[in-house]
Amino acid sequence: MSIVVRRAAARSDRAAARLATRKALGALRALPLSDISLSISHKNGRALAAAARSHVSLGVDLECTSAIDPMHARYFLSPRERTARNATALTTMWVLKEAAWKALRCSSDMPLTALELAFDDRGGVRGVILCGVPHRARARLWTPWPGYIAALVVMRSSSEQRRSMSLASFRMTEGRRQRGVG
Repeated sequence: MSIVVRRAAARSDRAAARLATRKALGALRALPLSDISLSISHKNGRALAAAARSHVSLGVDLECTSAIDPMHARYFLSPRERTARNATALTTMWVLKEAAWKALRCSSDMPLTALELAFDDRGGVRGVILCGVPHRARARLWTPWPGYIAALVVMRSSSEQRRSMSLASFRMTEGRRQRGVG
């Protein structure tokens, strides 16, 4: 029975991801696909997709708010992040790092500990450091649905990202799509 549930959840994730992707790409439909940067994340039948012109590098991630076990922090936080974490919740750090990892187009063998978030004085992401090399970045955190947290990381100036980006989120419920906040 658990296999059937997992398959149903996977189908729901894929369906939600397809809908979110179509919506995100719709705003950029005049461009050829080779000129578009796309990032997708899905969890429990919910999905986010962000699309932008290809000169904008972006990443999006979605997670349940209490999904990260504190015992796993050492697997994805750099030593400096572990000591300076302060009040930033582990799940928040996870979605930010996953979104940054996607925006930088890291390979699957690149450990998340090689990627470090750089914060400004107010706690906002101002950059990402990958293997010692700094990259300018901005991030947005939000709650698309109760019990979920999402992050979008963009590697481009804020004026450019506003002109060329589209974000969509969807939740699959009993075979029907529902528009999310985004």
